[in-house]
Amino acid sequence: MDYKQFERDIKSTYQSDADKKSIEARTDALLRHINNEWHISTANMTQNELKIITSAIMEVEVKALHDEVDTLLAQKERIERQLEKKSEALQLAKAKTFDAIEKALQESPEKTLTMLHQIRLQSIDLYDMLAEMCESAIITALEKSENIEESIKGAIQEITTHTLNEKTPNTLRVKSILSTILNTATYVADATPNSAKEILRGTLRGMRQGLTASINKFNKQLLYMPDEAKMILIEDYTSLQKELNRIDALFSSIISDVATQNSPMIQQILDEITSDIKFDMEHLIQAAKEAAETMKERFSDIKDDALQQSSRVINSKTAQEAKRMGIYAWSVAKSAIDGAIKGAKEKMDKE
Repeated sequence: MDYKQFERDIKSTYQSDADKKSIEARTDALLRHINNEWHISTANMTQNELKIITSAIMEVEVKALHDEVDTLLAQKERIERQLEKKSEALQLAKAKTFDAIEKALQESPEKTLTMLHQIRLQSIDLYDMLAEMCESAIITALEKSENIEESIKGAIQEITTHTLNEKTPNTLRVKSILSTILNTATYVADATPNSAKEILRGTLRGMRQGLTASINKFNKQLLYMPDEAKMILIEDYTSLQKELNRIDALFSSIISDVATQNSPMIQQILDEITSDIKFDMEHLIQAAKEAAETMKERFSDIKDDALQQSSRVINSKTAQEAKRMGIYAWSVAKSAIDGAIKGAKEKMDKE
C-alpha cells in the first residue's frame, strides 16, 4: 500500500464532510469509505493505518484550536522577550544610579548607608513600567487575538508573576502592583466598551493565577531563606501573615477600590466578574494559607529576639550583601555580584 496516497485520500475525504455532520457521523462515513475504497475494515486494519486515520481526523478537528494556541504562545513569548529586555535596561539604569548615590554618600555614617541599602533592596524594579507593559499586552490581544480573554489572561499572569517575584513580598507592594494592573485594564476597557468584559475578566483571572504562582514560590523560598533575609521581612511580618490569611478579602478589596474610581459601566462589570470568580479562589486561598503557616514556623525562632539579632546581623558582611540582593539578584551578568550574594539567591530560588 502507498501510505502517502492513503493519507491524502482520507484527509481529503474527511475534510469534505467537515461542515456537514457530527464527529461521530463523519468518522463512520470515513470508515465506510476506507472499507469500500481501500478494502480495509476495522477488524483487519494495522496499527499504522489506524494511526494515519486518527491523525487525519485529529488534524481537521483541532486545527482552529491548534492555530489559536500557536498564536497565544507567540504572544506570550513576545511579551517574555519584551520583559527581559526592558527589565535588563531598567536594572542597569537603577544599578548605576544607586552606585552613584552610594559613592556620593561614602563618607556618611554607617546608618545612612544602611538606609540606602534598604531602599535599594526594596526598590520595585518593574513597577515604573508596569502600566505601560499591561496596556501594551492588552491592546496587542485586542488587535491580534481571536480569544481576547484567554490571551489577556495569559499575558497578565506572566506580568503579575514576574513583577511580584522580583522582590521579597510585602503587603503594600502586592496591593500597589495588583491595583496598577487592574487600573490599567479598566482604562483600556473604558475606551473599548465592546470588549470591556473580556478585558477585565481576563485581567482578573491572570492577576489571580499570577498571585497564586508568586505565593507558591515565596512559600518555597521561605524554607531556604537565610536569617539575613528574614531580618528584612521581620518589619512587615505581622501585616504580611495577616494578609496571607485573608488573601481572598485582600483580592476583593483591590477590585472594590479600583471599581469606585471608575465609571458605572466598569463598576457593574467588575461586580459581576467578582461574583463569578469568587468560587474559583480555592487555589489562591490554599497557597496563601500554606505560606502563612510556613512563615509562622520559620519565623518563630527569630521574631522574639529580632532586635538583639538585628544589631549583630546588620553589621555582618553577609547582611550588607543581602541588603543589595534585591537589585543585584535580578541584574545582568556583568553586574558586580560576588559569591555570597549568588549563594543566598540560589538558596532562595531552590525548589
